[in-house]
Amino acid sequence: MPIISSGLITTGSESRLSFKTGGIVSKIYVEEGQSVVKGQLLASLDLTEIDAQVSQAKNNLEKTRRDFERVQRLFKDSAATLEQMQNVQTGYDVANQGFRIVSFNQQYATIRANSGGKVIRKFVNEGEQVSGGTPVIMINSAGENDWIVRIGLADVDWVRVKRGDKAVVRTDAYEDIAFNAVVSLINEAADPISGLYLTEVRIDKGNRKLATGLVATVEIVTQHK
Repeated sequence: MPIISSGLITTGSESRLSFKTGGIVSKIYVEEGQSVVKGQLLASLDLTEIDAQVSQAKNNLEKTRRDFERVQRLFKDSAATLEQMQNVQTGYDVANQGFRIVSFNQQYATIRANSGGKVIRKFVNEGEQVSGGTPVIMINSAGENDWIVRIGLADVDWVRVKRGDKAVVRTDAYEDIAFNAVVSLINEAADPISGLYLTEVRIDKGNRKLATGLVATVEIVTQHK
């Protein structure tokens, strides 16, 4: 007897992309539903403050470098103590690390697509203030045909299903079409709230298009009674 359940169609890889550092969103270059390629620029921060921090850190690094070189010469002439030279060397090392940090933040003041796919949601708009790590754009791997349905199975059904079992997926968007599918993931632990075991069924969509959020009915054909 087949196991029948329902769930939402999504992709195996959904990414909530964010800036490493906070700031004001200067530009969002994509719209929801737009296809993107890996490495494509999606959004950027206003660099006024970040560029100023980089310039300040660079000037401080140059100053501490000059101080270090001057004290080195004095130390060689016995006009400076070892402690003095070690102190300015520490100051130079700290300034160098600070410059590397702000330069790294400057580099990641943009968001680029980590894979090919589609933009399925924008969480913020241009001109908004965001903090580091706040999701700005969500993309999925739709371009890679990585479509799945996530369903929850009761324990009596969970024991009957194994990876590789064949399944059939139907959705209202294609009333007369049954998509071939296969069980690709079965969780070993139940969800603490629902008590169901999360199971993923991977869809062979062929040449038809799917979208995240479509409601689907899944019929798993299992050999276990």
